[in-house]
Amino acid sequence: MVRAPASPSSIPLILACRALGSGTATIKIFSNHSQAHALFLQGDSQILATGLSVGVRFYRQGAPVQVVNAYVTGLTYLVALEKIDSLGDLRGKTLHLPFAGSPIDEVTRFFVSREGLVWNRDIRVAHTRFPATLKLLREGRIFAAALPEPFVSMIRERSGVYVSIGFRDLWENYTGGKEGYPQVATLVKKDWAEDNADLIRRLNREVDRAVAFVRENPDEAAAQTQGFFSLPEGILRSALRRTDFRFLADPPLKREIETYYRTIGRPLDEGFQDFFYTAPE
Repeated sequence: MVRAPASPSSIPLILACRALGSGTATIKIFSNHSQAHALFLQGDSQILATGLSVGVRFYRQGAPVQVVNAYVTGLTYLVALEKIDSLGDLRGKTLHLPFAGSPIDEVTRFFVSREGLVWNRDIRVAHTRFPATLKLLREGRIFAAALPEPFVSMIRERSGVYVSIGFRDLWENYTGGKEGYPQVATLVKKDWAEDNADLIRRLNREVDRAVAFVRENPDEAAAQTQGFFSLPEGILRSALRRTDFRFLADPPLKREIETYYRTIGRPLDEGFQDFFYTAPE
């Protein structure tokens, strides 16, 4: 059983599960993250796609989880009631983010510090769930928010709301990197992984292939997976085109994740070596 979020970021995983066959992998799309996370930790599902920082938090809390791949490097944008060119334009204003410790919250703290601003002083921060944020933006009751797809595509046609800056662009501007940063990770339980090395290898192979297909054929990929989402086809296509994919596994995955956390000032210690799945020889 694979659980993945109701986001275009899940499309490569949907295609990979389809390639593996229903007798091997069944995928369920979730909108309630807390519930899906709890079900995974309780053993209801064997594979979970979620934000990388969620997996790191699980591991810090002692959960026996491992990361087997990451494949999304950009899906979040700053959205505001005025066009903004930098985080400095938000000085004195409030920026709405999802829950504290979320992937978006984590990297926004880094961006704010690199801009030379003080968190929750120069830019005030409020934490609001995505559906509520969308509603408040539509009503003009908040000024700015960081939203991932598909919420960006759901709001971008709204008059008076501007999609201003991509988080991948911010990352590249502040770090000089050219390929974004790992955001969505695929997690497994360690004991399950030890007994299913061949399946994990096959899954990684199919996700890698699916990422290549989605990058080259986004509209076809959206059409093939439309039934998994409660979104209009046009919104799904738009959201998928605005999502950046890059497949990582094995040593490159470990290197990229360690580099990301070192860059944002929260390096992973030696205790994290077991967080990274290593296929047996």
